[in-house]
Amino acid sequence: MHDLVVHPREHDLIAGTYGRAMYITDVSVLQQVDEKVLAEDVHLFDIEPRTPFPTSGWGNYDFYGDRFVSTPNEPNAITVTYYLRDAQEHKVSIKVADLSNLLLRTIEGTSRQGLNMVRWTCGILPAGSRAPATIS
Repeated sequence: MHDLVVHPREHDLIAGTYGRAMYITDVSVLQQVDEKVLAEDVHLFDIEPRTPFPTSGWGNYDFYGDRFVSTPNEPNAITVTYYLRDAQEHKVSIKVADLSNLLLRTIEGTSRQGLNMVRWTCGILPAGSRAPATIS
């Protein structure tokens, strides 16, 4: 590694190498871990607000052959990260509700000890629902 820095606004760890490569990853969840979080049985970390972006296939990307270098974008989803002090015998359910408490989706999560993560792709919301506000 040539250089490491955590972006103060985005909470991304940026690593630059001697070989001109650069890696970026979100470390905001790790920055929230402290003794208080580790003492809790279950902890839901802050959820980063996201705006869905269109993922269309426009452009002439098929003409580059093996010279076109690409890196996958971040998933077009909301990432929900939670901590479990102990592994759970039962399944973990994450319920997503809108501002009026209308249930939008129930997502099954992993029940392993430690940090766990699920992604909600939003998809088609029920008729009459308003912007998602709570995830419990």
